[in-house]
Amino acid sequence: MKNIVTVDFDDTLCFYNDILKPNKKLIKLIKTLSAKDYLFYIVTARSKEYDDIFSSLKIEDFIKKYNIPIEKVVYTDGGMKGEILNKLKSKLHIDNDLDQVKSCKESGVKTIYLRNL
Repeated sequence: MKNIVTVDFDDTLCFYNDILKPNKKLIKLIKTLSAKDYLFYIVTARSKEYDDIFSSLKIEDFIKKYNIPIEKVVYTDGGMKGEILNKLKSKLHIDNDLDQVKSCKESGVKTIYLRNL
């Protein structure tokens, strides 16, 4: 059984909502670990509607452009991620939002806080 690792999108996998500013180190890590029995999901506070209609940076376009092995994209519609990650059986979550990190820890999900640079 593969371990699931979840990653936030905005200002974590890419910086400042700019498709031209990917987090190259994180993308490299995802590609390396996906070859070693890890599955990666993006779990974002975005809504699906925002991503489909309003966003100038669509998550699926970003995934394709950088050829990132993401198995699933989960939208929380602004909600806290902790309980959702627990249901997804995430072993680790990477996020830049301290409130989300707190929510994850309260739900028992190991979390890495990725500070914005």
